[in-house]
Formats: sequence, structure tokens, C-alpha cells
Amino acid sequence: IYKWHFQTTPGDNWDYTATQTIILADLPLGENGAARRVAMQAPKNGFFYVLDAASGDFISGNAFVPQNWTEGLDENGRPIEKPEARYSATPYMQNPGALGAHNWQPMAFNPDLGLAYIPAQEIPDFYATDENFDERLQNWNTGTNLVAGLPINLDLATAKAIRAMLKGRLIAWDPSTQTPRWTVEHSNAWNGGVLSTAGGIVFQGRLEGEFAAYNAATGEKLWSRDVKSGAASGPGTYAIGGEQYITITTGWGSAYALAGGSAYDQPVPPIVGKVVTFTLNGKADIPDPQLVLPPRTPKTAQFGDNALIETGFNLYHYNCRVCHGPLAISSGVLPDLRWSETTADAVAWQTIVLGGALASNGMVAFDNVLSENDAEAIRSYVVKQAHEGAALEAEAAALMAADTATM
Repeated sequence: IYKWHFQTTPGDNWDYTATQTIILADLPLGENGAARRVAMQAPKNGFFYVLDAASGDFISGNAFVPQNWTEGLDENGRPIEKPEARYSATPYMQNPGALGAHNWQPMAFNPDLGLAYIPAQEIPDFYATDENFDERLQNWNTGTNLVAGLPINLDLATAKAIRAMLKGRLIAWDPSTQTPRWTVEHSNAWNGGVLSTAGGIVFQGRLEGEFAAYNAATGEKLWSRDVKSGAASGPGTYAIGGEQYITITTGWGSAYALAGGSAYDQPVPPIVGKVVTFTLNGKADIPDPQLVLPPRTPKTAQFGDNALIETGFNLYHYNCRVCHGPLAISSGVLPDLRWSETTADAVAWQTIVLGGALASNGMVAFDNVLSENDAEAIRSYVVKQAHEGAALEAEAAALMAADTATM
């Protein structure tokens, strides 16, 4: 039977879903500090909401990450939008972006401390309307310009600036005051879900593979272990025979992994997932991953004039970027096309892109939306990116070596 609803983002135009964890708790928010049953959520739009669990009435809300799409919330919890955030006339760099300030990774709550623990992130997006939008098969079909804000040529300074915008943190949030109690900064976005235990410990994995335990009251790191793969899932706990176990699934994938290749200095190797479990008396070793990475070198000479490369740049980002990464930079989940041997062979390239030779692996044929000339333009752009990427990596390595030599 329908009781109530609360809409966090009316007229959503940014993919700000509200499917994230909802936590029920009793907080001292009633009359004279009496306990009140509440529902709490930190959805993608960047605000932490506290609602009356029985009626759905808005109690309070506040931004838990820096955001620039609103002036805040009104007395009913409705966002006070900035007009420019609609990007109908002018493109707008917005935080949070479509991946949100908090995505599917579960948050947690400690009822003794009255704190919620949010796996938060900053992944801004450049929103722009596609003035030539036409719905097409095998396309993203959001009506947004998928190349807006992307540089056709990527230098080291721009690469570093992109990475600097991407942030992740674990926030201990006080829902009674709508303020952070403590924060742990991470080196990148898209870190793991959170587990809060009755023993006053908070567990979270990081994208790079560290699985750590923190003091729930202070945020002090108490312990950590390298699980040797991405640790973005939510950990769980159980007991057998009086012994407590903490377990986490590891691996590398999901939306940010596909879209965020430019966020990493090095690719994350695609590793078969594992279930990793800890106890106080555990003595097992986590096996080292078997890393097989292709040589990060261009496989053919650059070809095509600037017009062909620009055409390939646009076609790539409308047809390929969602899986293979913006700027043709993969994070390792799917093949990095820059280093593919097929870039050296136009026939082999078209056999895959247009003929569906790798359809059994998920790479379907694009012959219904791309021509042979289109496929060749994309190959020209990818080859350019290979040469540019190899030069950037050599420049970064030289700078690192110079810094090391002066230490």
C-alpha cells in the first residue's frame, strides 16, 4: 500500500539516481530531543537527507561534498537550482557528475555513535546539450554532447589536471547536525562500500586494493591489508563458532572502471575476482595476480590529416568511449585500443568494428551505424592517441626519474 514518497532531484537532467543505501535509525530529533524514527540517504546528487520514516516529511539535508548545481535546499528539501546547471544554453562543469557523490557502494551507520559512514567522491562532469542529437541504435542517447570539454590533444599538464579533479573520501557524517565528524582522504574516486561493526570499527576497501579498518569515533587507521585487486565492493561480517569473520569480494570493473582510464597513472590489470576473508587468527596468503599487459607502444605510424582525426575523435566518443574510455584511454577492464595490434591493419580493424569478429566477447558489430570510412577515421584517432600516450608516459617517467635523482 502506497504511503509516501520523497523526490531528491525533481526534473533530473544529470542521472542523479536515488537508489543508494537507505538507513533506518532512531535519532534525537523529536520534541525536546526525543527519539524519532528516521530514514537517511546520501544519493548521487551530493546531499545527505534525513526524513521522517513514517510520513516522509523532510527533516534536514546538507551537502556532504562540494557541489555547484544548487544554492542549497529549501524548507521542503527541494533543491534550489542554479539556472546554469540546466546547461540548455551554455555548457556547465558540474559537481557531482553523472557518477554521483555516492554511487552503489553501501554506506553504514553506528547507532552507538550516531554516525553514518559515506563512501563519497568527487567526479565532475562537463554537461552540454547536443544540438544535433538524433536517437540512434547502439548509442548512449542522452541528448548530451559526449565530446564537450574533451581535448583532442592531451598534454601532461592537462592529464594531471584531470586526475586532480577526481577525489574520494570516507566521511563520518553526523545526521543530527548534518556535519562531518571526520574524513579520510583517498588517492582516487570510486572506493569501496563501508561496514560498521559493534566493536567500533569501520572497514572500507580502496580502488587500488587496500582494505583498511578505522576507529569509528576518530577515523584513525587501525589496520590495513593489500588484497591485490580492486576492493570497491561492500564488506560483510558473520560469526561461526564464536569467531568473527570479515569478508570482501575483490576485482576490477563497473562504470568508473570503464569510463575512468584517464584517472590512473597506470592501467589496472583485469583480474579474476576473489572472495577474501579475514579473522583475527588468519594466516593464509593472498596469491599474487598473474599480470599480462600488452606492450604500451604504438603498433603503426600515424596516418590521416587533421580533418580525418577530428572526425575519428567525434565518432569514437559517440560510439566507443562508454566502454573503452574517454580519449581512448582504458583503465584495464576492457582492452586499451591504443595498444591493440589491430590498429596496424585496416582490414582486421574493420572485421572487428564492422564485422563483429569479436561479438562472442561482447564487441558487437557497428556496421549498422558506422561506415568503412567512419571506422577508418576512428582508427586514425586511436593511433594518434597511441603515439601521444606513449610520449606522455615517457615524459612522466623522465620527470619522475629526475625527481628521484634530486632526492
